[in-house]
Amino acid sequence: MKREGHNILETISFPEYKARHIFLARLRLAIFIGFWFLYVIFLKDSLGETKFVTLAILICFLLTTISYYNILNNVLIIPSFAMEVASDLISMTSIVYLTGGANSRYYLIYIFYTLGAGLFFNYKVSLLAAIFSYLFYIILFVSNYLGVIPPLNIPSYSTGSSEAPYTYPILLALFLALAVYATKIAHHFTQDRERILEARNKELLALQEMGSAIRTVTSLKNLLLQIVDGVLEGLDFAFCFLLLFERDSDSVRCVLPGRGDKFLSVREVFKTVQRQFLLPRSAIDESMAFRQMRQGRIIFRQGIREMFLGVSQSPEIEALNAIEERLGAKRAVGIPLVTSREVIGVIIGLAREPFVESEKVHIFQAFADQAALVIEAAMLIEELKRKNIALLEANRVKSEFLATMSHELRTPLTAIIGFSELLLEGVMGSITEEQKDSLKEVLVNANNLLEMINNLLDMAKIDSGKMELSRRSFDWGEMISSIERSIAPLVKRKSHILSVETDKAMPVVFADEKRVQQIILNLLSNAIKFTPDGGRIKLASCAFMDFAAFLKEVKGFPTMDVDEERFKNGLVFCYVEDNGIGIAREELPRIFDVFHQVDSSVTKSYEGSGLGLALVKQFVELHGGIVWAESELGKGTRISFIIPIS
Repeated sequence: MKREGHNILETISFPEYKARHIFLARLRLAIFIGFWFLYVIFLKDSLGETKFVTLAILICFLLTTISYYNILNNVLIIPSFAMEVASDLISMTSIVYLTGGANSRYYLIYIFYTLGAGLFFNYKVSLLAAIFSYLFYIILFVSNYLGVIPPLNIPSYSTGSSEAPYTYPILLALFLALAVYATKIAHHFTQDRERILEARNKELLALQEMGSAIRTVTSLKNLLLQIVDGVLEGLDFAFCFLLLFERDSDSVRCVLPGRGDKFLSVREVFKTVQRQFLLPRSAIDESMAFRQMRQGRIIFRQGIREMFLGVSQSPEIEALNAIEERLGAKRAVGIPLVTSREVIGVIIGLAREPFVESEKVHIFQAFADQAALVIEAAMLIEELKRKNIALLEANRVKSEFLATMSHELRTPLTAIIGFSELLLEGVMGSITEEQKDSLKEVLVNANNLLEMINNLLDMAKIDSGKMELSRRSFDWGEMISSIERSIAPLVKRKSHILSVETDKAMPVVFADEKRVQQIILNLLSNAIKFTPDGGRIKLASCAFMDFAAFLKEVKGFPTMDVDEERFKNGLVFCYVEDNGIGIAREELPRIFDVFHQVDSSVTKSYEGSGLGLALVKQFVELHGGIVWAESELGKGTRISFIIPIS
């Protein structure tokens, strides 16, 4: 039982009272030391007569010292507290006895003790101090009156009082009662102030937590529920609801609290109401309250009935009365949700008090401003999601259309190319030189068109995720030689000088040979196309054991995060370089985009579909590689890529 009492006192007193308790213990010791100093100075001639009083005060001093030691070490809290109080009362009563006994005007010391107890602790402790103080004084008074403890005859403190003997006990009782009442009033105001501060802190903390929470919510539906729930919790409203003006329709979304008994109270009145439902905007257009909020004004109304005046689809008066009664709502506050562009909605709180403090309204408005920004962001995100879905669908339809049309075009185009070649070979009879030149032009354009169609088909396959690589081991050097032979006619036609550099120790590469050929051919075709006649083009390739060795030898690799694990078995580095027209620095990031062509008066005259480099990037990345470009306007271009050896 002793241990249990100790825990109870610790729960009540620590850590709140421990600091002030230690302070009071130190104050007692200081008062005792000061008392001994004054006692020796002013009563040195009466020490013999007051030796018993001196002994009592000395014992009280020792008990207070022991109590202070116990408090510091957090042991024997209850006995120490009792010793302190007893020492205080005995010491004060001894002082009263020394200064005239029952007729001493120093009985006021009990009043200061009572006020101090209320100041440092609370009015309940003050009441206990007053009761025990009065009890000790009455014991002294009665003992003096009956002669059990005779009064001291010290001339300096002889009062010679002519008042009635019961005057001082009555005055002390009155003053002690006033002291207790004063501490209770002060404690009441302090508690009220603390309650207000605690409520404000709770509101601000809840709104801060809720503000952090709603910033992480991306779903608009969940966000709106989070907002009304947060207002209920943070501002302690009886009820709260939100109206959001839909942008893509002529309707208003009404949002009720998503958890707790608030929604259930409303649902008991409206059996079919949902937590989120739509209303036609025309339903609130005639309401003065909602019109004012749509103009950006904060409004106050006497309850929910006055708020719904003018609403065409307003619930019955009886239903609104029932809601007010169930929720205890007496005042309605409406705050518009304002963004930089418009009022996107309103949020309405129903308070239990007939008057809503301005501080609470300011907090409500600050939160509404924050919520409006988050709602607008969520609405924009949802709009972007819808548009993204629409774009993905449009892209899918486009890819299907391109694939279908490419297939349909390739069949007759193949026939055109085949018959043109037969005519050129004279299989169908002899033709004139002029006819041969015309057929050659037909073949060149038909082959260009077929290449474009094949590129479209490849891009459509990549977009739809149907492009698969056919990997196998092949000799890199033989592939380069094959490319050099196939590109020779194009190089010769424009009188270019093509130099090919291939490392003689190139390893066997495990990749899709056809797609790697297509990568290099597209790069060479691009270089031939944008290099004036007689220009220089270089095709070079080599191998590295790992990515670190590549970075050490090759300059110009762009800064980026690279998964070096992909190249742990080595890599092939290849580039095509020309001294053609070059590319402006600001255009470099976009040259690998689908259908992108550098928009300048120089490049507009060159033929091209804008698919070649896009396919290069896609095929390189399908192999787990990286492609990049280096160029300067008027000084040529170098496009490089790396792919894993295996």
